[in-house]
Amino acid sequence: MILNQGRFCVYLYSKRFTIINKSQKQKEMKHIITIALIICAHTIFAQTTEPQKVESYTRVKHPVEWYKQQAALWRENINKNNKDESAWHNYLKALHFVTVFEESKSTLEQRNNAVKELIITMPACPTRYIMEYYIRRNDIGFNDKQLVEKVLETIKSNMQRVEFYENYLGFLLIEYPHEKALIADICRRWYESGDFSSGILNHFYNELAGIPQNSVIFATGDTPTFAYLILQHAKGLFKNIVTVSTPLLYTKKYQQHIYKELGIDPIGAEIGFDNGKGGYISNEEACLYIIEKSKRPAYYSSSSKLPSFTDKLYCEGLVFHYSTTPYDNTAVKRRNFEDVYLVDYLREEFTHEYPIYERIKLNYITAFGSLLKYYKECNNSIRQKELDTLLRGIISNNKAIDQQTRQHYYDKYDSDNR
Repeated sequence: MILNQGRFCVYLYSKRFTIINKSQKQKEMKHIITIALIICAHTIFAQTTEPQKVESYTRVKHPVEWYKQQAALWRENINKNNKDESAWHNYLKALHFVTVFEESKSTLEQRNNAVKELIITMPACPTRYIMEYYIRRNDIGFNDKQLVEKVLETIKSNMQRVEFYENYLGFLLIEYPHEKALIADICRRWYESGDFSSGILNHFYNELAGIPQNSVIFATGDTPTFAYLILQHAKGLFKNIVTVSTPLLYTKKYQQHIYKELGIDPIGAEIGFDNGKGGYISNEEACLYIIEKSKRPAYYSSSSKLPSFTDKLYCEGLVFHYSTTPYDNTAVKRRNFEDVYLVDYLREEFTHEYPIYERIKLNYITAFGSLLKYYKECNNSIRQKELDTLLRGIISNNKAIDQQTRQHYYDKYDSDNR
């Protein structure tokens, strides 16, 4: 019998060759195993040379070598068909992420030359305008009003392009934060597409559910900002809570939008990084100004980078409450866990989730570790067991950490709760 596998053939003796000594059989078996391993390796290599969708590193973060490989693979597709818009989209994203993690003159030139090539090859396609803005917006002195207007036109005429929703929202918050109807429309479409993680929405639902209406919540990343907006616009929840994306406070239009939203006067100073000459206030100072002038309850997401004034931040579960006066935050934390937060999705879920969501789940370990001690001290064994089971399950089932990291979490968890 002959088993064909590409250009490899494995020959098996037919029944008429029945007398084969033991040594010959062993040699033959080794030969077959060697060829099988070569076939397997060949198959695996063939699979890895297929280009893969390049997603935002806020969803799936890869080593820089992975982005370089994907850039090369998508470049091959473009060489075969330079009108393949999807290939251009993935190619440019891969090149951009290479520059994010490994900025150098050569990588920046490669990325910028690719944008110029796309402009010549497909000058009117949505990818051209979206990716050109996405890549150029951080250039010093960027002020291409014509490109900004073209991106807005592109959004309005390509509302069905799910792959751009993240870019759409980021662009609108920077350039047109007052376009509330358009922002709401994209949020609804993104939610209805099923492309946005349900696990992430569950997490940030709990954050907002645990704080009072008319609060202001500060976030330092795209993930919490987009999740808040989707919950508000697509689900109609927490409409009176104002989200402030702190990195966007560096942009004038977003600043003005937040001041108007909160009904406060502008700060009257430039928000920026210290240039050594003074004249700028820090991002944190701007947040403190917003807290003071708005007179609203203020919170920071546990999924964001916390400011330096941690002595004024009190953990209430998945959020930190800003307060200049000490208070019993354990009572609020207990209320959130027992009566407010929806946690069934942490026990069992049936959807594929992105690695970032798996890491976000680990926030519950930090958030409720002290509450476990409280239940133990109060001899509330039922609540203690319930919370302990939940938190241990988050560690044991987490797909974003390796065994060594998992053991580290177990060791720290056991140490904190002795």
